[in-house]
Amino acid sequence: MQDCIIIKGIEIFAKHGCFAFEKEREQRFTVSVRLYGDFKDAIKGDDLSNTVDYGEAAELISEFTKNNTFNLIEKLGYEIARMISAKYPFLEKIEVKVSKPDAPMSVKVSDVAFCTALESHTAYLSIGSSEGNKSAYLDFAVSELKKLGKIKKISSKYVTEPYGGVAENDFLNAAVEFKCFLNPSELLDRIHEIEAKADRKREIKWADRTLDIDVISYDDLVLDTKKITLPHPDYFNREFVLTPLYEIAPDFVCPKTKKNIKQMIEELNLKSPL
Repeated sequence: MQDCIIIKGIEIFAKHGCFAFEKEREQRFTVSVRLYGDFKDAIKGDDLSNTVDYGEAAELISEFTKNNTFNLIEKLGYEIARMISAKYPFLEKIEVKVSKPDAPMSVKVSDVAFCTALESHTAYLSIGSSEGNKSAYLDFAVSELKKLGKIKKISSKYVTEPYGGVAENDFLNAAVEFKCFLNPSELLDRIHEIEAKADRKREIKWADRTLDIDVISYDDLVLDTKKITLPHPDYFNREFVLTPLYEIAPDFVCPKTKKNIKQMIEELNLKSPL
């Protein structure tokens, strides 16, 4: 069972509603949230830095609600959840309830409320480097990813031969199990930002590079757009992806082909690393 922090009944006077007077005159709202995650480090170390500061979280919710104006409490609730997910990306689920007890209605009611929830997604990532301090670049990638979500597992670092016939140096590769609230497009954008911070150059395809991060899969999603293909269209042909992935996810099944990772390794005539 996941741990959960509950902040209940934050009272806020703000301007939300469809009517003109609701945008001019403050009304009473209450917001409650449930924040789910793994807080074992906070429990073990009795350390605030490993959990959510509920005073800070309540203040953020209050200020966000006051400083924005929406027609619908549905929109307000969703945007509060998104704001919380960006502030505390290590959470695994966020539930938000927005109440508008004094909503202008012809029928007397005790409350009107909207509830919504955001759940984190599981992505498997392949990270690699063939230039400079390769191990440091992989560590840098992990450090930057932690700002966007939660690292669940990291494989060992594997030395592998270059792939694609262009790069000349051996690569150092690893696999990461990553949890985040970002959608696939947002995740890819953030990954490109991390690669740019590592001085990644994209002048020649498959050339040596300081840092390469590929999204191998995202939940069980099968997707093919101009921006991203899921699962990765060529990962099953890459020893440097399958070997680290097998280490951290021996039960991994391809969302598209339904083959398990052992089958994929066997088809590449690889020896199981375990």
